Amino acid sequence: MIQKFFKIYPHDNNVEQYRLTLDMSQKELAQQVTALGRKRFGKNYTISKQTINAIETHRYDASFGLMMLIAEVLKEERKTIFVFKDER
Repeated sequence: MIQKFFKIYPHDNNVEQYRLTLDMSQKELAQQVTALGRKRFGKNYTISKQTINAIETHRYDASFGLMMLIAEVLKEERKTIFVFKDER
């Protein structure tokens, strides 16, 4: 089951759009996702501003677990921010 949580799923995303509606920088989003991830997974969990940028510019596909953390920080459902290719 845990492998499914960290599996990469091809998707489109609206991270930048929702981040900007909260007037949040990429660095702030990365810090909040890191804090939430550490709370859930342990202290070795770190997400950088560069990772957020790569996700927003579609150069990096986030794992399902990372999608869930980002969605929670942005106060939206995963399906609203990350749309799997087969969910269109």
